[in-house]
Amino acid sequence: MNYQIGIDVVDNYKFLSLSSLAVKRMLTENEYKEYLLIDDSYKPKYLAGRWAAKEAVYKSLHNIVRINVVNIEILYNENRIPYCSNVNDISISISHTDNHTVAISIFKLINKNCIKN
Repeated sequence: MNYQIGIDVVDNYKFLSLSSLAVKRMLTENEYKEYLLIDDSYKPKYLAGRWAAKEAVYKSLHNIVRINVVNIEILYNENRIPYCSNVNDISISISHTDNHTVAISIFKLINKNCIKN
């Protein structure tokens, strides 16, 4: 079995003052719906987590398939665990401190058809 790992760390302060247009450009429609429901005080960490997770997924996939980082969709399941809704066989973890957010993705390469339509 072949595994591909991606990791990304971001500074949370970079997400404190993004314009609404920038937010809409970096999130998918479903992610934006989640974002609108979040308390304003947590929104920068949500954005940092989404961006770090998208970058981590991209890094674990970039040698296998071509995908635009903004098209990677990270949502929460019913247990509030993040998952990538449009990529098969990938696990994600996101962690925050006051200043930084880190995300890791582990992709299990089973076949080249990993992108969901």
